[in-house]
Amino acid sequence: MRVRVAAGAGLRTSPWVDLTAREARAARGRLVARHAELTELEALLVTVSSAQHGSREEQLAQRYLCRVATQRLAGLPLGGPVVQVQARLTQERSDPPPWQRPRPGARGARQVVLKTTAWLRVRPADRVVKGQRW
Repeated sequence: MRVRVAAGAGLRTSPWVDLTAREARAARGRLVARHAELTELEALLVTVSSAQHGSREEQLAQRYLCRVATQRLAGLPLGGPVVQVQARLTQERSDPPPWQRPRPGARGARQVVLKTTAWLRVRPADRVVKGQRW
């Protein structure tokens, strides 16, 4: 996830923040990690990227993604109010097991697949974290 924050008269873009790694580290200390917390962002990104462009489903998923992103980024020193967010899903596809025939046209080496959303505008209501605006 990366964000654009209001900085003076323009916008400043942050570097990519690996929210999945942060959440995995936080879950390691808990006795029972909630699976839903760990997979929520991935499910949202899949929904956003697979929904029909301009559909109500896409719009709702984008709004929810903005809210989840701003809540999970709360507390990080971003240098100003978040104006836009962009998410990226990285998936690694590996070789099939030896007993399975490869699909025609499939590559033999590992592949990294990136899915990146467009920049999504963060609305004031998206910045509410547990009843407080940030």
